[in-house]
Amino acid sequence: MKNLFLAVLLLLFSSQAFAQTSPPTQVVKKFVGAPTVLKWDYDVAEETQITHFNLCWVDDLTKTTIVLKSVPKTDRTTTVAAFYSAGFSLTYFNMVSVKTMTSPAPDEVSDPSNTVAIQRIGKPVTNLRF
Repeated sequence: MKNLFLAVLLLLFSSQAFAQTSPPTQVVKKFVGAPTVLKWDYDVAEETQITHFNLCWVDDLTKTTIVLKSVPKTDRTTTVAAFYSAGFSLTYFNMVSVKTMTSPAPDEVSDPSNTVAIQRIGKPVTNLRF
Protein backbone atom coordinates (compact mmCIF):
# COMPACT_ATOMS: atom_id res chain seq x y z
CA MET A 1 0.00 0.00 0.00
CA LYS A 2 2.88 2.32 -0.74
CA ASN A 3 0.81 4.07 -3.41
CA LEU A 4 -1.43 5.81 -0.86
CA PHE A 5 -1.36 9.49 -1.76
CA LEU A 6 -2.83 12.35 0.25
CA ALA A 7 -3.57 15.76 -1.23
CA VAL A 8 -4.89 18.85 0.47
CA LEU A 9 -7.47 21.01 -1.25
CA LEU A 10 -8.09 24.54 -0.07
CA LEU A 11 -11.62 25.45 0.91
CA LEU A 12 -11.13 28.94 2.29
CA PHE A 13 -14.71 30.09 2.01
CA SER A 14 -16.65 26.88 2.57
CA SER A 15 -18.47 26.43 5.66
CA GLN A 16 -0.99 4.62 16.34
CA ALA A 17 2.42 5.47 16.70
CA PHE A 18 4.21 6.04 13.42
CA ALA A 19 6.92 8.60 12.93
CA GLN A 20 6.53 11.31 10.34
CA THR A 21 8.14 9.53 7.43
CA SER A 22 8.67 12.36 4.99
CA PRO A 23 8.80 16.12 4.77
CA PRO A 24 5.49 17.61 3.66
CA THR A 25 4.76 17.37 -0.05
CA GLN A 26 2.19 20.14 0.24
CA VAL A 27 1.73 23.07 2.61
CA VAL A 28 -1.48 25.12 2.74
CA LYS A 29 -2.30 28.11 4.92
CA LYS A 30 -5.43 28.13 7.08
CA PHE A 31 -6.99 30.07 9.93
CA VAL A 32 -7.61 28.08 13.12
CA GLY A 33 -10.87 26.15 12.68
CA ALA A 34 -11.01 26.57 8.90
CA PRO A 35 -12.15 23.41 7.11
CA THR A 36 -9.51 21.50 5.17
CA VAL A 37 -10.46 18.75 2.76
CA LEU A 38 -8.02 15.84 2.52
CA LYS A 39 -8.23 13.59 -0.53
CA TRP A 40 -6.30 10.40 -1.20
CA ASP A 41 -5.83 7.68 -3.77
CA TYR A 42 -4.42 4.19 -3.55
CA ASP A 43 -3.90 0.99 -5.54
CA VAL A 44 -7.43 -0.24 -6.30
CA ALA A 45 -6.15 -3.82 -6.53
CA GLU A 46 -5.79 -3.77 -2.74
CA GLU A 47 -9.31 -2.45 -2.04
CA THR A 48 -10.77 -5.85 -1.16
CA GLN A 49 -8.22 -6.24 1.65
CA ILE A 50 -8.74 -2.76 3.16
CA THR A 51 -11.28 -2.35 5.95
CA HIS A 52 -10.89 1.42 6.46
CA PHE A 53 -8.42 4.33 6.46
CA ASN A 54 -7.04 6.24 9.44
CA LEU A 55 -6.38 9.97 9.26
CA CYS A 56 -3.29 10.60 11.37
CA TRP A 57 -1.81 13.71 12.96
CA VAL A 58 1.93 13.86 13.58
CA ASP A 59 2.59 15.66 16.87
CA ASP A 60 5.16 18.46 16.45
CA LEU A 61 6.65 18.05 19.89
CA THR A 62 6.94 14.28 20.32
CA LYS A 63 6.95 13.28 16.62
CA THR A 64 4.47 10.50 17.39
CA THR A 65 1.42 9.84 15.28
CA ILE A 66 -2.09 10.01 16.69
CA VAL A 67 -5.09 8.60 14.85
CA LEU A 68 -7.66 11.38 14.55
CA LYS A 69 -10.42 9.42 12.92
CA SER A 70 -11.28 6.37 10.87
CA VAL A 71 -12.71 6.82 7.40
CA PRO A 72 -14.72 4.13 5.55
CA LYS A 73 -12.87 2.45 2.71
CA THR A 74 -15.50 3.71 0.26
CA ASP A 75 -14.63 7.35 1.00
CA ARG A 76 -11.79 9.13 -0.77
CA THR A 77 -12.05 12.44 1.11
CA THR A 78 -12.50 13.70 4.65
CA THR A 79 -12.63 17.13 6.24
CA VAL A 80 -10.78 18.31 9.32
CA ALA A 81 -10.83 21.72 10.99
CA ALA A 82 -7.37 23.31 11.05
CA PHE A 83 -5.75 23.14 14.49
CA TYR A 84 -2.27 23.85 15.81
CA SER A 85 -0.24 22.84 18.86
CA ALA A 86 0.69 25.74 21.14
CA GLY A 87 3.91 27.33 19.94
CA PHE A 88 3.86 25.66 16.51
CA SER A 89 2.65 27.08 13.21
CA LEU A 90 2.35 23.80 11.27
CA THR A 91 0.17 20.72 11.68
CA TYR A 92 1.17 17.53 9.82
CA PHE A 93 -1.20 14.85 8.51
CA ASN A 94 -0.87 11.54 6.73
CA MET A 95 -3.16 8.62 5.96
CA VAL A 96 -2.80 4.87 6.45
CA SER A 97 -4.92 2.00 5.23
CA VAL A 98 -5.98 -0.71 7.67
CA LYS A 99 -6.47 -4.38 6.90
CA THR A 100 -8.16 -6.48 9.59
CA MET A 101 -6.31 -9.69 10.19
CA THR A 102 -7.77 -12.89 11.61
CA SER A 103 -8.01 -12.98 15.37
CA PRO A 104 -5.82 -12.93 17.46
CA ALA A 105 -3.47 -11.20 14.99
CA PRO A 106 -3.50 -7.39 15.19
CA ASP A 107 -4.74 -5.24 12.32
CA GLU A 108 -2.17 -4.63 9.60
CA VAL A 109 -1.49 -0.98 8.85
CA SER A 110 0.12 0.34 5.66
CA ASP A 111 3.09 2.65 5.55
CA PRO A 112 1.98 6.27 6.02
CA SER A 113 1.11 8.26 2.92
CA ASN A 114 3.04 11.33 1.97
CA THR A 115 2.82 14.05 4.61
CA VAL A 116 0.87 17.26 4.15
CA ALA A 117 1.10 20.34 6.37
CA ILE A 118 -1.40 23.00 7.33
CA GLN A 119 0.29 26.30 8.20
CA ARG A 120 -1.39 28.68 10.61
CA ILE A 121 -2.22 32.16 9.42
CA GLY A 122 -3.25 34.94 11.79
CA LYS A 123 -6.56 35.07 13.56
CA PRO A 124 -9.44 35.98 11.25
CA VAL A 125 -10.71 39.54 11.47
CA THR A 126 -13.96 39.69 13.46
CA ASN A 127 -14.60 43.44 13.76
CA LEU A 128 -14.39 45.55 10.63
CA ARG A 129 -14.97 49.28 10.98
CA PHE A 130 -15.52 51.62 8.08
